[in-house]
Amino acid sequence: MIRPALWLTVLALCCWEAARGQHVTYGGEVSVTAATADALPFWLHANQSGLIEQEGAGALMRLQAARHYRPERRWDIGGGIDLAVRGSRHSTAFFNELYVQARFAFLQLRAGRKVEQIGTVDAGLSTGSLATSTNATPLPKIVLETLGYTPVPFTRGYAEFKGSYAHGWFGDERYAGNPYLHHKTLYVRLGGPLGVNVYGGIVHDAFWGGSTPRLGKLPASFEDYLRTVFGMSGSERAPGGEQIYVQGNHLGIYDVGLRLRRHGYELLGYRHFIFDDKDGLKLKNPGDGLLGLSLRLPGADRPLARVTYEYLYTKRQSGPEPVGPGRDGPGGQDNYYSHYIYRSGWTYYGRTIGSPMLVPLPDNQIIVHDRIENNRVVAHHLGLAGRPWPGMRYRFLFTYSRNYGTYTERDRAAAAGIPYRYAGGLRQYSILLETQTRLPGRVPLTLLAAAGWDLGEMYEDTAGVRLGLRYRGRR
Repeated sequence: MIRPALWLTVLALCCWEAARGQHVTYGGEVSVTAATADALPFWLHANQSGLIEQEGAGALMRLQAARHYRPERRWDIGGGIDLAVRGSRHSTAFFNELYVQARFAFLQLRAGRKVEQIGTVDAGLSTGSLATSTNATPLPKIVLETLGYTPVPFTRGYAEFKGSYAHGWFGDERYAGNPYLHHKTLYVRLGGPLGVNVYGGIVHDAFWGGSTPRLGKLPASFEDYLRTVFGMSGSERAPGGEQIYVQGNHLGIYDVGLRLRRHGYELLGYRHFIFDDKDGLKLKNPGDGLLGLSLRLPGADRPLARVTYEYLYTKRQSGPEPVGPGRDGPGGQDNYYSHYIYRSGWTYYGRTIGSPMLVPLPDNQIIVHDRIENNRVVAHHLGLAGRPWPGMRYRFLFTYSRNYGTYTERDRAAAAGIPYRYAGGLRQYSILLETQTRLPGRVPLTLLAAAGWDLGEMYEDTAGVRLGLRYRGRR
């Protein structure tokens, strides 16, 4: 039983280090949410690591502890735990984080569940990476990775690389039950200490194995794993489509950008090119993806310290014509985050793993076809953050989007002769204002307050609030 052993290991690490008083952080949090409608506003529940449920009012309690690496040591061990107890329509208790990790030089081996964002964005102000955002509960994985960028030998730090290689498990209720996740990344960055850095990389994720009601158990041997890793076609044991095309469901991003630092200012420009099939991998949809520009001003203690703008476009998807008999050349309808076998798509416990702007079907709907309900999106997004006075910080998010559903469901509605909800694009405005205020006194308590609003055609018009208290300590 891996999970109980993992927690006991983490708890032992944290308690032992707490007793010795070295590099341990700990804390807790309680909060409540409420809204004027049956669902919370979008930004009150999105990008919250799956902690806050979308449906209606609720309460949350968290207990956290983490043992961090000691920077002076070449090798070290660490771990973390985040126990969440949620009272809501679907009340539950779960470990949002539960992991152990070991460092040697520039490499790290980690096992368990840990919140992470994969793909370059301005964390906290972004809509979220198109690869892995902070929208869903983290998957349990075993990961071998570099600790950030590492200098390439003999380049004096002007060339750097980073990468990761992982195996994960989907254990939630899905159309294709208990598939595996294969994940890898590779990045290169140039510029080093010059103050101007250009970077580029690729993030690759793939589902494989598992079983479906229609196809039964899917191939999951070591040979099938290698076919998935290298993007090869399936063996004779695989479904027909995978024998012709590729083993498993593959998706990811090309991630490129520029970071400029000068006189205390920092400017970050980033671009995600999304792919969900071989055409996308060949950059045949250069317009689809996420474009971001973030400016960080000198000094953190100022009313406006960070500004981020993003433009998200996922509407084309290689065009409206599907792959099918009698069609020459590559087809369209890439249907981002969806797959004809792995119909639950790029989701975990009902939440999108990638950008939350691409929306799955609500939990109360039976999964008949694709779980992703809306993946053709055009959005403009603004994020602001700062400290209006000592002890208080805020962030403000404003998103305007047009939502066009999916090509697949549009065609099904047309064939059935029924109106399609997303025809013409649903307009939506989503807003969040969030503050964190340190309370006076010797006990390190922070007051959490947030207000959100949804206005438009995609979601029911609603306003909501979140109030809470957070405690943080270090030994």
